[in-house]
Amino acid sequence: KLIAERQRVMAAQVSRLPAISHPNKTPPNSNSQTFIHLFAFF
Repeated sequence: KLIAERQRVMAAQVSRLPAISHPNKTPPNSNSQTFIHLFAFF
């Protein structure tokens, strides 16, 4: 359950980050995947 909650929080953060850090430079799918892989280590 904790992992599922973390994934939801990370997904919310990922949806916000690409628009701020990388505006229209790379597709949102690649950004979300990279962030998910990074957060997976935590």
